[in-house]
Amino acid sequence: MTTQTTVQTRKIIARLLGDNDRVIEQHELLCAPTPTLEDIQSARAFLERRVAILGLGRVKNHQTSATVVTVWVYEQESAEEDVSPSSTQRHETMGRTFAVLAKFPYTGAGIKASNEFMLATPSAAVLQADEACGVVLADKADKGEPVLSQEPCDINA
Repeated sequence: MTTQTTVQTRKIIARLLGDNDRVIEQHELLCAPTPTLEDIQSARAFLERRVAILGLGRVKNHQTSATVVTVWVYEQESAEEDVSPSSTQRHETMGRTFAVLAKFPYTGAGIKASNEFMLATPSAAVLQADEACGVVLADKADKGEPVLSQEPCDINA
């Protein structure tokens, strides 16, 4: 004969809120029947990791109770950040120069804006994406032009 033991659990509601208390995410996290301070702190840390993963910017405020943890965030760093496409004429990479369709900052908001640009412009493709150059988009059909070196290359050196 087997005996079943029932483990009682309780749920902590973990809410991530944006501007005007807009619910971005809400999770139900299981904990012991009586939530401990560690359970509450873990729920808050979970929400702060979600903020980083979603690229939402930074935490504005937080509030906790025995059953609800709420974290408010500035929804996007882009409130001050210009993520409109900008063109720099030509971009050099891989020994070639390409005509730039658009360039965005290499941030969560800039990457999101570049994806939206590519959805609206099917011929656009990522040419380069890094912190140094940002997100550089070019036309898929652009094969680039070879960069002419100032000095001849000595392959025997």
